Amino acid sequence: MKRTIAALLMLLVLIPAWPPAQAVQTHEHWDIGRALRANLTVPPVVDVEIGPGVNISFEPNLNASLFTPVQLNVSGGLEVCGTADRPAVFYASNESLFIQDTLGGYINIEGNGDPQQLEVRNCSFQNLAMILNGTAGRFWDCSFDTTFIYIIDSAVAFSNCSFVRSVVSILNPATLNQTRLSGCVFHSSTQDRWDPF
Repeated sequence: MKRTIAALLMLLVLIPAWPPAQAVQTHEHWDIGRALRANLTVPPVVDVEIGPGVNISFEPNLNASLFTPVQLNVSGGLEVCGTADRPAVFYASNESLFIQDTLGGYINIEGNGDPQQLEVRNCSFQNLAMILNGTAGRFWDCSFDTTFIYIIDSAVAFSNCSFVRSVVSILNPATLNQTRLSGCVFHSSTQDRWDPF
C-alpha cells in the first residue's frame, strides 16, 4: 500500500497538471498573442476584439494518453481586426496531425442572434477545424490553410478569401442560401479529401 501511494505521489510530482477550461468574464481587447493550452469559452454576453498582428496558438498536450484538441468556444461576439501588413493568426502546430492524426485546435462559434456576431478581416487560420453553428457575420481578406470549416444554419459571407488544403462543408442544404462566397480562391490538393471528423 505504501509503495502504491508513493508511486502515485511521484506521478503527481513528475507529470505537470494541464490547465482547466477557462471563460472570458468581460469584454476584452487582445493586443498581444495568446497560447491556448485549455479550452476557452466566450459566453453570449461577452465580446472579444483581437487586434492586428496578434497570434492565437492552440497548444494541446500532444503527450496525453487521451489526446484532446484545444477548443475556443464562442457564443458572444468575435471581431478580428487584422490588417494587410499585420494579419491576426489563429493556428495549431501541425505536429498534432502527425502525432495524433487529428487537428490540434477547434473554433466553435455558436449563434447568439446578432447579425454581426462574427466580423473577421485580414486573418489567417492554420491547421484548425471551425464549426459555425447558427451564427452570422463575415470573413474578408482571410486565408485558410489546412482548415476544415463546417457551416450549419449560418448566414456567413466569405469575401476575397483563399483556401489552401481546406474544405468548406455546408451541412444543412437550407444554409446554401445563407452562405455567400465572393472573390474567393480554392487551391486543391489530394489532402483535401482528409476529414478530421
